[in-house]
Amino acid sequence: MNLIFKKIYPVALSLLVNFLVVLLPASSAAQHMNGGIDFFTGRWKDALELAKKENKLLFIDCNAVWCMPCKRLAQEEFSKKEMGDLFNRYFINVDLDMEKEDGKEIARKFQIKYYPALVIANADGYRIQQFDVAGDKKADELISWARAALLKRDTVTLEEKFGKGQRDTAFLRTFFSDLMQKRNASALRSALEDLVKENGNNILLENPCFNIIPMQPIHSDIANFFFENNKLFIKKFGEDRVAAMISRMWNTINLMEEFYSPGPQRIYKPEVYDRFVSDLTSYKIPKADFIKGQVDVFIAVRAGKQDLAYEICAGLTKNAKPWQYHDIAKTANNNLRGKFRLMAAPWAKKAISDNSDSLYRSESERYYHELLHDGYASRNQSDPFEMILRL
Repeated sequence: MNLIFKKIYPVALSLLVNFLVVLLPASSAAQHMNGGIDFFTGRWKDALELAKKENKLLFIDCNAVWCMPCKRLAQEEFSKKEMGDLFNRYFINVDLDMEKEDGKEIARKFQIKYYPALVIANADGYRIQQFDVAGDKKADELISWARAALLKRDTVTLEEKFGKGQRDTAFLRTFFSDLMQKRNASALRSALEDLVKENGNNILLENPCFNIIPMQPIHSDIANFFFENNKLFIKKFGEDRVAAMISRMWNTINLMEEFYSPGPQRIYKPEVYDRFVSDLTSYKIPKADFIKGQVDVFIAVRAGKQDLAYEICAGLTKNAKPWQYHDIAKTANNNLRGKFRLMAAPWAKKAISDNSDSLYRSESERYYHELLHDGYASRNQSDPFEMILRL
């Protein structure tokens, strides 16, 4: 019996400790321990009010209850006295679970996708700087990072300027470009939605708003207005530019997955495809057959019909313009396999020779190299950020 107990006890104790660690809130070990960081326990709006009252910045620990690196950061770094000395003096420290209440709002606002993430914001809630995937950071690194934010506390960010009403065209170009560089899709969507609420849908016909339409969800009100009124946009920006934008908005893996049921079976849903074709017709989308053809390639590949997928791609090259050759090459690179990749390489070469746009050419060169050497596309869906850069 004693022998059995000696074997079982260490294992049981280890499991119990791990269980208790999981139950422990991410920052509880960091509060009031060895003079570490003291976290505010109220709601986000109350933290903002307190930051204004005490003239402090906000330090936000973005975590999740299941996140073990979050717990390590809280227990091993936030608990240190030197952390508490700096953060308790200059910041209102907020511990937020990104999957609950206020945390969901912060996750959307600051594009928090991985935990733990750390954000420093001003008392109006505008971000000053952000540390993504901070689970391996040490106290000295975090202190240097926080001190850098203190030096920028009086800097008015572009996000803050937009939030406080700056709307001139030159500023919007700079603001959107900055969000593009940060790949902040959520902020771009929100900014365009705000501009439409303030000015109506016709603001979409103005640059730079037109250029960021592709950031909107395909079934959103803004996207629907764009599709329904594509003739207005064609009149101002030209058919090729509008058609290219619409083509790339539809030609994404996420949208094409809608044609299949969720789960391991992934059963094809013809009624969803029929609705897609009907939308192309009812909206009178330019180059509708070209858009439909790219979707048909994806469906053929999912059905294991590589030869059919190649034939569809080849059919799309008939009377194709330079931007279409680029898109055909991309579709081929994402979907075709084996001998069909080599057969598709001339389309990418055609896109290289016919395109005057440097970004189109550089992308087409990559597709050509990967098709020729049977490589695999580094991205398996249309990238809206690249789309905007080229438009």
